Amino acid sequence: MRKENFRPQDKTNVQKEHDCINDLQLEIRSHIERGNYAAAELCMEDMIVSMKEIRKYRKSKKAHDKMVGVAKMFTERGIKADLITAAR
Repeated sequence: MRKENFRPQDKTNVQKEHDCINDLQLEIRSHIERGNYAAAELCMEDMIVSMKEIRKYRKSKKAHDKMVGVAKMFTERGIKADLITAAR
């Protein structure tokens, strides 16, 4: 996991999802070896849920980075933050 891809407050949850995916990979492999394809499929569905969660956290980081860039641009142009919020 590349920690710079996620906000600091999300890293613990992202790590849990990564760990879950790793565990599910082992379960899938075990189920397939035993011929229990339905159980393997259920694990794959759980893996997709974890992947969607990770994508959600990544999307939050991208939005955060974009807002930081906008704030930095305004600051460099001498526009104060209170003026930005007052413009609503």
